[in-house]
Amino acid sequence: MSSGATAPDPGGAMPRGAIYLLGLIGGLQLLDPAVANTAIVEAGKALEFTASQRALGASISTLALAATVLAAGVAADRLGRRGVLIASMLLAVVGDVIVAIAPQTEVYLAGRALAGIGLGAALAATFAYVRFVTPAPKVTAALGLWSAVMIGLLIVGSMIGGAVALSSWRVAMLLVPVLGLLLVVFVPRVLPVMPRSGQGRVDYLGLVLVGASTVSLLYGLSQAATSLASPKFYVPVVAGIAGYALFGSVELRSKAPAFPIKLFASGVFVAAVVAGVAWNFAQAVVQLSTSNLWQYTKAVSTFQVTVLQLPMLLVLLAVSVLVGNYLAKRGDRLRRVLGLGFVCCVLGLLLMVVAKNDWPAWVIVPGAVVVGIGLALISIPQSAMFVAEAPADYLGSVTSFRTTIGQVGYAAGLALSVVFVQVFGHARFAGELQKEGLATPSQVAAGIDEVRQFAHDQVQPTTAAGRAAVEAAEKAYTQGFDITMIVSAAIIGVMGLAAILVMGPPASEAGQRNAGAPI
Repeated sequence: MSSGATAPDPGGAMPRGAIYLLGLIGGLQLLDPAVANTAIVEAGKALEFTASQRALGASISTLALAATVLAAGVAADRLGRRGVLIASMLLAVVGDVIVAIAPQTEVYLAGRALAGIGLGAALAATFAYVRFVTPAPKVTAALGLWSAVMIGLLIVGSMIGGAVALSSWRVAMLLVPVLGLLLVVFVPRVLPVMPRSGQGRVDYLGLVLVGASTVSLLYGLSQAATSLASPKFYVPVVAGIAGYALFGSVELRSKAPAFPIKLFASGVFVAAVVAGVAWNFAQAVVQLSTSNLWQYTKAVSTFQVTVLQLPMLLVLLAVSVLVGNYLAKRGDRLRRVLGLGFVCCVLGLLLMVVAKNDWPAWVIVPGAVVVGIGLALISIPQSAMFVAEAPADYLGSVTSFRTTIGQVGYAAGLALSVVFVQVFGHARFAGELQKEGLATPSQVAAGIDEVRQFAHDQVQPTTAAGRAAVEAAEKAYTQGFDITMIVSAAIIGVMGLAAILVMGPPASEAGQRNAGAPI
């Protein structure tokens, strides 16, 4: 495809080369935090992170992404998506190079922020490009292939990055920049120039409001572990929600809104938003909860965690392609596929509740695999609905909004996983220790993390009290895990029912018709 190409021929074939390239570029946004979170332990030692700096290092790229991704989408609409895509990739490369050579913590954090901004904008741009370069009848198949390529890069790249990080965290952080530079060379050769769609003045107030509100909400959710009654949690969460309400009010009155807020009058769009939040919520719950369960109760290494989570990712990859091809032929089944996806997620979460202390670690893998199937069944219809509803003049901002809601859903999943384990697991742990006469209430809070680390490091206790403490910690975390899965299944079930009901049969049919219309 030449750089001067325009819209695709409705009767043409799916441009697999372009989809592969877009999937690899989008996958960088998944790979980058995975590698960074693996390397952050050694980076923290080298740069002497404080506890607060370590927490900020893990979240700053997400916060920077959330603050700027909608603005990047607006810029793409007005300045041209290919140019913004290239600029975003180069910004991410610069950010991670800064991280790799960082002599001190502040430089490290600045680099992670730049990488988050660049990769978030690039991901949103790839989603818009998939729709543009693909003939309408083949959009769902293209979305399935795009998703599969992203997941494939995450799997392979995480293993390479994890292995490299064992010897040098700085070299590991160069993985994404190297891949980014290789991929950016092909962008002008493979991807056509998309016409600019935005016009008129820019709604800077709206962009500031949505960015600040998203950052506030995400920061508040990240503080849920402190206490739900803590001002660190509820003040930023309430501020974020209030900010979104103000943003909606401003956009309704704006002559040139940053985001077409009237889209929320569409049942299909609302269903897509709910499904997007649910998808990311379920993914976060499964990844964090299973990882911690295996490490805290089974003394599983981080590499073994990657291996145990691999079946879910492989299934997600394969089913995404199958679902995309199926919906390309049977678009009238989109609503059914979406509903089946929610059912699979609920069943998978409940299957994982069977995990017990005396069972092998792999026993919860089948449940995770069922969740992976459900995620694939949700992902492709959700993406297709976003594509169908995005107005031509707001394609960039709508696809960027999709990234924003994904971050909110993921943060909510992480928060719930931590809160329920702490609330219910802590109570169980305290009761077990006090029953054995091993601790007073004031000692429990200070000792729980130490005991978990004690079990994780496979340091065998030499005393009866030590063995009892480790056993109590294992039982406590398992109870917290079970409750997390049950509550998450209920939440996903409610969200799935809401999404299906709000779509309605007429809306789903309209959405399918719109998916085939040119944008």
